Amino acid sequence: MAQTIVVALIEHDGKVLVGKQNRPESSLYNAWHIPAGIAEEGETEESAIVREMHEETGLEIKIDRFLAERSFPEKNRNARWYLCHPTTTDVKAGDDLSEARFIPKSEVITFCDPRANSLMPKEIAEYLRR
Repeated sequence: MAQTIVVALIEHDGKVLVGKQNRPESSLYNAWHIPAGIAEEGETEESAIVREMHEETGLEIKIDRFLAERSFPEKNRNARWYLCHPTTTDVKAGDDLSEARFIPKSEVITFCDPRANSLMPKEIAEYLRR
């Protein structure tokens, strides 16, 4: 069974939350990206994304809707993207992030690392350009 990565596109007042990866073993080490995490065995995607975003950003979030999915068969992983909004706004980088901040939605593609952008489904890149 493929491992599920849940990605939270957290949008607030025209801005999107991005984080800087701090784990040296990550392929996105030191890269700005949209925060994500791995669903644990037996955990729903919804509970995984809420837990992961709290661990990584200190935010409490609500899921608005599912946006897109991208499979990575070579790594036996599926990334599932959700549009979310914060119910708290005091961002504190934690867990896998050295920094986290909200930036204007229109700047996400140019601000984030090309390595991170290459993992986005086309629907997400299109959404960010709107």
